[in-house]
Amino acid sequence: TSWHWPLAACLFVTREQFESLGGFDPRYFCYMEDVALGLAAARVGVETVALPGTILHLGTLGAEIDSVTRVQLLDSARIKFAKFRHGPIFAAFLRLLRRCLQKRKVRKDPPRPVAATAS
Repeated sequence: TSWHWPLAACLFVTREQFESLGGFDPRYFCYMEDVALGLAAARVGVETVALPGTILHLGTLGAEIDSVTRVQLLDSARIKFAKFRHGPIFAAFLRLLRRCLQKRKVRKDPPRPVAATAS
């Protein structure tokens, strides 16, 4: 199965196909529901195709939340996806890894000196 990590910010699928795949998994509050849908599609032989080009979004951000909250929601959803896909032990490992990385991030590097410029 050739499966790619789909992002459903712009998704083209028939309603019938979407519903036959079970739609978006309600266990995900935010983030990763599109990836779970793409995996479900790949399991039954539906191909995920990336279209060349970009689509200009003229509105504001899809979710107007601060970046810290966005990262927390995304991390939680990824760990939930890992639990459903790979089991609770793997998800526990990821939670531990996240805690270690957060502690490491708290210890910030000292500011780098700014190079003096000649006038």
